Amino acid sequence: MIVYNDVSVTFNNHYLFRNINLKVNKGDKVLVYGKSGIGKSVLFKMLLGFILPKEGEVYFDNKLLNSKNVWNVRKKIAYVSQGVDIGSVAVIDLINTIFSYKANSHLLLASSPLIQLLYDFELTEETLTKNLSDLSGGERQRIAIILAILLGRDVFLLDEVTAALDSNLKNKVINLFIGNPNWTVLIISHDKDWLENKQIKVFNLEEYQ
Repeated sequence: MIVYNDVSVTFNNHYLFRNINLKVNKGDKVLVYGKSGIGKSVLFKMLLGFILPKEGEVYFDNKLLNSKNVWNVRKKIAYVSQGVDIGSVAVIDLINTIFSYKANSHLLLASSPLIQLLYDFELTEETLTKNLSDLSGGERQRIAIILAILLGRDVFLLDEVTAALDSNLKNKVINLFIGNPNWTVLIISHDKDWLENKQIKVFNLEEYQ
C-alpha cells in the first residue's frame, strides 16, 4: 500500500538518511523509531507530497507519488501531529467548517459517532461549545484525533499524538488505532507504550543514516 523505494533525503547538502526501503501493507501498524532530529517527520511529509526525495521513489496504492496524484493521496490520509494549531473558534464550528470543505463534501457528519468519541476520550458534549483557545493541550489533541477519525480515512499518520495525554488516555488512543484491522497506521512517538506494544512493527530510521 505504501512503499519507500531506495529513498534518500538531503538537507543543507547533507544526507538525513539514505536508501530507505519500507513497505507498509494495508492494516499494518508501524512505529518510525529514532532520536530527535533524525528526520522521522520527513517520511510523513514525503508521503503527503510536501518534501521530495533526493533519490528513490514513494508509492501509494501501487502508484508513484507525483504532482498529478498527490492531491488525491492527501484526501485518503489523516495526519495528526503534536500541538497542531486547529484555530481559535468553537469546537463545533471547526468541525462543521472542515466537513464543508470540497474534499469532505461527500461525508455526513452524524452526531452519534461524534458524541460517542467525545465520551470515549473523556470529553463532554459541552466541549463542543468551548473555544479551542480555552482548551488544554491534551483536550485540543483529543479533538484533533476525533476529527481525524470522523473524516473516515483508512490511513493515519500520527506524529507524537499522545505526548500531551495521561497514561489512561494514552492507552485508549493506542488501543483504538491498533484495534482496527482496516486502518493503516504510521506512528512517530517517543512513548514507550507504543514501542513496547507487540502488535506494532518498529522501523528504526537510525539504521539508514
